[in-house]
Amino acid sequence: MRDDFDDRPATETTLDAGIRLLHVDDDRDFLEMAAAFLEREPHPLDVVSVTCAGDALDRLATDDVDCVVSDYDMPDRDGLALLDAVRDRDPDLPFILFTGKGSEEIASEAISRGVTDYLQKGSETEQFTVLSNRVVNAVRSYRSRRALEHRETRLARAQRIANLGNWDWDVQADTLRWSTQIYRIFGVAPDEFEATYEAFLEFVHPDDRDRVRRAVETAHEGGDAYDLEHRIVRPGGETRIVHEQAEVVRDDDGDPTLMTGTVQDVTDRVERRRDLKVFREAVEHAGHVIYWTNPDGVIQYVNPAFEETTGYSRAEAVGATPRILKSGVHDESVYAEMWETITAGETWENDLVNRRKDGTLYVVHQTIAPVTNDRGDIVRFVAVNAPRSQQSVASWPTAASDARLDGVDDPDS
Repeated sequence: MRDDFDDRPATETTLDAGIRLLHVDDDRDFLEMAAAFLEREPHPLDVVSVTCAGDALDRLATDDVDCVVSDYDMPDRDGLALLDAVRDRDPDLPFILFTGKGSEEIASEAISRGVTDYLQKGSETEQFTVLSNRVVNAVRSYRSRRALEHRETRLARAQRIANLGNWDWDVQADTLRWSTQIYRIFGVAPDEFEATYEAFLEFVHPDDRDRVRRAVETAHEGGDAYDLEHRIVRPGGETRIVHEQAEVVRDDDGDPTLMTGTVQDVTDRVERRRDLKVFREAVEHAGHVIYWTNPDGVIQYVNPAFEETTGYSRAEAVGATPRILKSGVHDESVYAEMWETITAGETWENDLVNRRKDGTLYVVHQTIAPVTNDRGDIVRFVAVNAPRSQQSVASWPTAASDARLDGVDDPDS
């Protein structure tokens, strides 16, 4: 079966296009007559004719076939045996038993073995019009199912990547339908969990349960949606954090009939956010001067210790360069070596003399480290200044007054 239609909308045009029919009958004259009619019916079919079941199975192994039409009484293998062999290969491929030796017993047996349709041969040419319609309808249904399955597979893959699932809750029947990914998020298998609202609440962390219940009740009583994060507890005791969004569907009287929404596991994101908050608080309360610049040396952040030590406010420093701290004490070779080191991806460390906003000088032990992204590109430089209060500025020889002090300014300046 070709997958030509799986990625396109299931329109009538795509569902009927290019149908290849494998017709199996030991009567060559009948095959030729059937092909002549079927290839010029309102829905022309591409007919491949074979005279025995063995040849049919060989064709199925090498050709793309959309439907099999088979006689029942054939010398090497009857139509039901061929049906069994086809079903072993593809449980859903359309298979129509088109026979002149029919009976209720054969029809019943064919249905039990998974035949798509059963049609009795006739003496009039109208039988081919009927057959053509049956083939087109069977293939259309088959392609629609495959397209839906393909879309569902892609959706499931996307949900797995995003760690996000969707659900629908029939409020009146109290039946809850979860996508496969939600079962994964909650750590249960579909056959282990009877999806109801109350059963869902049992997964919610006890300390969050009232808040979740109130959000749902508020949405039911008049709100159109809710959006919240809460904890769940998996059967093994593991706590995860999920982000839920939902909307309410109402009937003509305004009563809620359906709630539909999504659940996303955001545990890692929340933990990273918490870690970042802890890191930011640590930097903000650090006793050392900490600041960072973009790769061009423009300051993007300074901590309170920077403001206190240098006399420059955050508003004055951000958008400037570390050139504002230059003292004129150091020789250019110091900064050339600094720039070469950090742009090569290495950490630079040394003592420096800086100048405050009020013009006074002070000595620091400065460390500058490059920060890279996943591709190895430098995205910022982070500088940490530890005070050297015991060291006298007077002990430093004065260099040219325009010497670069920061080490992350434009290296050509």
